[in-house]
Amino acid sequence: MAKVFVKDNQLKVLLGFWERVGGFSGDLSFPLVNIVSAQVADKLDLSSLGVRLGGTGLPGLAVLGHFRKRGVKIFCNWTRGQRVLRVELKNSKFQRLELGCMNPEELVLHLNIGPS
Repeated sequence: MAKVFVKDNQLKVLLGFWERVGGFSGDLSFPLVNIVSAQVADKLDLSSLGVRLGGTGLPGLAVLGHFRKRGVKIFCNWTRGQRVLRVELKNSKFQRLELGCMNPEELVLHLNIGPS
């Protein structure tokens, strides 16, 4: 499971070995000033992801990788049983993140407040 946390005014996403392989990605880091909004969803909306450009999809089990929908670049890392942290970004490689995590409400509080 990816570790998603806020440290040093950055949103950090640390991926495990299989998440790196399946998602065609390494660890990610985004300055808090680039976060436009963050919200929690109880489940992943697959129709909002668009076309997978690289990654892995195991129906009902995991969705990992890079997506694009109407010009919006999306990074998704979700596995069954996780709630979703949805983050909208500006001035970043991705415009949206869909991250499965166990503590999305806590992260939303940090992300919507911004850097201290």
